[in-house]
Amino acid sequence: MGLRDDITADIQDAMDTDLADAVTTFTINKSSKDQSTFDPSTGDVTDTPSTFSLRGILVVDEDDLKDSNIIAGAVEIVCLNAEITTPVDIGDVFVDGSNEYVVFGNRQDPVLATTTFL
Repeated sequence: MGLRDDITADIQDAMDTDLADAVTTFTINKSSKDQSTFDPSTGDVTDTPSTFSLRGILVVDEDDLKDSNIIAGAVEIVCLNAEITTPVDIGDVFVDGSNEYVVFGNRQDPVLATTTFL
């Protein structure tokens, strides 16, 4: 096992046990355009909506929220790369009950074990 596998296994175990109360299962609403929905009469490509689930930890950093460059209500959602089965793109929406979080960007940790969605 490599370092990434060890870290991933440790984090998965923690998310299942010690961090279980902090883990949320999100529904991701994704809208994509592909050429299979091209209408030659109008020249339009129709959005194809899809949804999938992904668990992660919602992080609100109070110090970041004081920064004038941070959008009010901005949060980070940390997910394990091993659990991301469908790519999450900018503009996709994480839904948690009545809360919706639009993805503005993402970053990965140095060993590529997790992705933080902004």
